[in-house]
Amino acid sequence: MNLARPQMLYLLLLLPAAALFLWVSARAARRSLAKFGNPLFLS
Repeated sequence: MNLARPQMLYLLLLLPAAALFLWVSARAARRSLAKFGNPLFLS
């Protein structure tokens, strides 16, 4: 298959990895806030 911009295909493959990174970092932030008390009061 001949694509006009094959670099865009590689960038598209990075989207799931970026979403996974954001999910893991948000989860870690929630867990670290939970160490100090109720997350509803701290955010």
